Amino acid sequence: SGYASGLAAGNSILITTHGIFHYLKYFFAIFIYAAFFRNFAEFKNVFRMLLIIAFFLTAVALIQEIWAIIFRYILNKNIGDSGMYILRGATVGSWRLGIYRAPSFIGHYNILGLYCLLMMTIYLSTAERIKYSVPLSFFAGVFFSVSRMIYLAALLITGVEIYRRKWIMIIFFIPLAVMLFYMRALPDLNVGELIKGPVAQSEESIAAESVPSLEQYRIKAREKGLEVWKDNPVFGVGPGMFGSEIAFQYNSPVYGEYNFDQALNWFQTLDQFWPQVLAETGIIGTGAFAGLLITLFYTFARYATRITTDDVKGLFTGLAIFMPSIIIFSLGGILNHPPILFTYCALAGMGLGSTAAEDTHMEPLNY
Repeated sequence: SGYASGLAAGNSILITTHGIFHYLKYFFAIFIYAAFFRNFAEFKNVFRMLLIIAFFLTAVALIQEIWAIIFRYILNKNIGDSGMYILRGATVGSWRLGIYRAPSFIGHYNILGLYCLLMMTIYLSTAERIKYSVPLSFFAGVFFSVSRMIYLAALLITGVEIYRRKWIMIIFFIPLAVMLFYMRALPDLNVGELIKGPVAQSEESIAAESVPSLEQYRIKAREKGLEVWKDNPVFGVGPGMFGSEIAFQYNSPVYGEYNFDQALNWFQTLDQFWPQVLAETGIIGTGAFAGLLITLFYTFARYATRITTDDVKGLFTGLAIFMPSIIIFSLGGILNHPPILFTYCALAGMGLGSTAAEDTHMEPLNY
């Protein structure tokens, strides 16, 4: 469908190929890891290492949170002058509801929150004996994101876990529900502004002068994406021509045609996945990509019900439970984040490769 879009628009085969690869590059990890991981014990070793990394990232986020709160509310100083490299240049956009949105070493608070949510979901589905300290630690990373998308995904996963287990996971559900209600009622609240201190004021003024409003940009980007799609409804303008880093890299002429150059220089992407897919590949490509995600979910859910080995079943159950979180995140951001999509597809490949190699016992399908 991607090549059909590029051909219909008369685009360069190089840009079209690069644009298609940009959409699918992390999904290729499923095949690569399925080819090399042939024993489920190898998955356990890798996932144990990923858990250690996730703990480290969460610990760094906690240090950042404490550091930022001390500098802003106690020392009354700009956190960008705190001496911590990863906090430099932080603006008022890094705060919400008085909480610093810690990015850890992943580089963005939303990605940290979603990564912790991914690790928590797979852990809860595969651990033989659950230690409550593990999901609680990952919940801290989810909380620090202060993101409505991440909180909504966490609520969904928590609800599923409560339904499956009916145990202590209820302690996660209550604070998340309260926070979602609070953020819905006061979406633009910044508790730091209530202090009227010089730090909050200086950071807000710096942000206003140097960076355009992200919310305004997203609205404009969505409108432009839909405008491009309405003019090219079936096949779009072709992969790599509007919305992705590839289009910015090749200086796509479509931006000039739709007067979208100036705003794009700040972010280089639309920062919204589905308007980009619609604009670049039209109804055909959007339907194909949606079909890919649905097929993956169906595959994982099908394996989770057919496999009789508990640990393998747990992995596919976790992958199926987390898929809606990826879809939710794609509604308000870009999809191709390596810590999330690459890790997710790699874990899927490990499970599929191990299942095929070990001839895991499966229940027969009933037609």
